[in-house]
Amino acid sequence: MTIAVLTLFVTGLLSFTTNLSETSFPKVTTPQDAPKFVVPDKVKAILDNSCLPCHGTEGNAKAKIKWNYDKTAGMKTHKMVSKLAKIVTKVEKGKMPPSKFESKYPDRKLSVADEKVLTEWANSLAESLAK
Repeated sequence: MTIAVLTLFVTGLLSFTTNLSETSFPKVTTPQDAPKFVVPDKVKAILDNSCLPCHGTEGNAKAKIKWNYDKTAGMKTHKMVSKLAKIVTKVEKGKMPPSKFESKYPDRKLSVADEKVLTEWANSLAESLAK
């Protein structure tokens, strides 16, 4: 009886491991596998004008969301995707740049076209990283 149970157990285990080895698991994206943090010139110009005064290394204004542009490329993939999603949300809601900043620097206000370029870039990059 014990040999029969042991044989069934071993047969079941072998069957399970065979099925497991044939199963394809989704590839986990690591920062090394992720596409590079690419910023087209058009987006960089918008960031330079409207975002980096607060969110850049040389930024001297107070950043309302914790994001330093210069450190983005070195972030883990999931964190980068999260930051890009927050950028989209804040820009779409009209929270970035903040009204106080815009009133002080009206030339740094995002135009509707700038908002579209910035949010499309952030969404596209986040989607490519999340795959």
